[in-house]
Amino acid sequence: MDYIELFAGCGGLSLGLESAEFKLLFVNELSSIASKTYVYMYIIFLMKILTSFLF
Repeated sequence: MDYIELFAGCGGLSLGLESAEFKLLFVNELSSIASKTYVYMYIIFLMKILTSFLF
């Protein structure tokens, strides 16, 4: 299932939905601090997924 996230904050909802195999189509956040946190957390989440496939 696909979803968009408005007013994403630091991305907690996206992490949960991605874990449940939802597909993110669009994300919106106006706060620059929250946006940076969102990107950082999303990269960490992707790295965990990639390393789980490799090892």
